[in-house]
Amino acid sequence: MKHFLNQKKERKEPKLINKKSLRNGSYSMVITAFVLAIVVIMNLVIHNLPSTYTKFDLSDTKLFTISEETKNVVSNMKEDVTLYLIAQTGSEDKTIVTLLDQYKALSSNLSVVYKDPVLYPNFVSAYTSDGLNENSIIVESAKRSKVIDYSSIYQVTTDYSTYEKKTDFDGEGQLTSAIDFVISDNLPIIYTLEGHNEQSLSSELKEAIEKQNITIQSLSLVTNEAVPSDCKSLLIYSPLKDISTEEVEKIKDYLNAGGNAFIVSGYTEDELTNFNQLLAAYGVAKTNEVVFEGDANNYARPYNHYLVPVIESHEITSPLILAKEKILLPYALGITQLETKPETVTIEKLLSSTNASYGKLLTSNTSSTEKEAEDIEGPFDLAVAITNTINENTESKMILATSDYLLDDSANQTVAGGNRDFILNSLKWICEQESTITIHAKSMDSQKLVLNAAQINFWSLIIMILLPLIVIVTGIVIWLKRRKK
Repeated sequence: MKHFLNQKKERKEPKLINKKSLRNGSYSMVITAFVLAIVVIMNLVIHNLPSTYTKFDLSDTKLFTISEETKNVVSNMKEDVTLYLIAQTGSEDKTIVTLLDQYKALSSNLSVVYKDPVLYPNFVSAYTSDGLNENSIIVESAKRSKVIDYSSIYQVTTDYSTYEKKTDFDGEGQLTSAIDFVISDNLPIIYTLEGHNEQSLSSELKEAIEKQNITIQSLSLVTNEAVPSDCKSLLIYSPLKDISTEEVEKIKDYLNAGGNAFIVSGYTEDELTNFNQLLAAYGVAKTNEVVFEGDANNYARPYNHYLVPVIESHEITSPLILAKEKILLPYALGITQLETKPETVTIEKLLSSTNASYGKLLTSNTSSTEKEAEDIEGPFDLAVAITNTINENTESKMILATSDYLLDDSANQTVAGGNRDFILNSLKWICEQESTITIHAKSMDSQKLVLNAAQINFWSLIIMILLPLIVIVTGIVIWLKRRKK
């Protein structure tokens, strides 16, 4: 009995549940559940947002950043456009998919559809008879369609100075051009005059012009009675031989009926009498002297006849000024305005030299490029925009530039595409296009760090000697301190 009482005494009394602790624990569980619900809901919302709001472009070349030109074209279109990505399921190019998502977010009139060629083997044949590479795109509207092959999106070129392959991504430029093509009502045709040893347009320049949805065709006025009626602009590119009087009359008839012209004519050994008469009819003439620049800020050193001209304010040049682009004009001639200029003609400067420039007549005896007493004082107009008002409803436009190198690929590369942008903007003005596509391809190659010999030695000293020495000294100091304790 005593043992039983002792056991009863030793038994611990049960603890009562603390209501406050229970209440606090319940609150914690509710808050935790609420926070988890918010996280899940936010995750679902963010997952369904367009990639433009959830992804950030950290690439050096802004590979995933859409230009203002694209935003203007896509956001302002009034009709439905469908982008078809031709790729097998699971093989879609991630860069292209990201780009398509960005386009889709710009307009409710634009939709993206994925077409697996295995599941839809006859789909592509309805748009082209040519075979398409995987991850090609077809752009379609109610008016027309355009095919963009994968090889046009990823452009592989060779840098002949290093013989290295270079890959550029032109997805945005090709896609925006194709969208503009399928929705546009203005698809101009330009004709290049031939038969006088004119220079030929390079394949790169042709591609850039055709990217503006401009068709290029050649024209001989010897075999044709007149400039075709569908010609939006006549392109005369550096003729070395003179045109005939009959050709001059055909060109004048075309221009007087509201036609347009883009004329590039630089230094020639032969006198182009009839060609110069054509220019004189619109109030301008070329100088015989090549322009040299005395201002070191306005030429490509060390050649002071490789002009980097002053870009004057005009509808054509405003985008170039805003982007702080440069233009390169080697061996340019001056342009003078004649007193006999018709009253209906307006001439506006586009490119000019500085007050320090001078004109030098080049002969077999010319030995110096420095300014001499017989040289003509500058400044000079180097490119002008000419407008001839024919009547209240009709006008004719003309661009005249006096450097044969304006359309040269090497000169264009020297100024990072400035020459080409000037050409495309000029064609936009002449052809009266609402938009121009001057979106440059973006490099996919990683930027290389190039060090000279001195820099290599310096960083080798830092990495191989100085840093290990610092680590060793630090270790010895710490060991000595611990030993003294």
